[in-house]
Amino acid sequence: MPACLRVCRELLDRDIIVDYRPKAGVRVSPHFYNREDECDFTLAQMDEILKTGAWEKHVAAVTHA
Repeated sequence: MPACLRVCRELLDRDIIVDYRPKAGVRVSPHFYNREDECDFTLAQMDEILKTGAWEKHVAAVTHA
């Protein structure tokens, strides 16, 4: 996925708990207490973030972090 760190930051801004893993990407870790619709929502949010470029607002934050 392009811009993984920025996508991760946008997901966190949307209260979706994920983790960025260098050289691996965005880590999503569903467990037995997550419902299927929550997992689907996370994937839909990732798709929307990429399609709309919502991750781009994090460019400055990442380069200055």
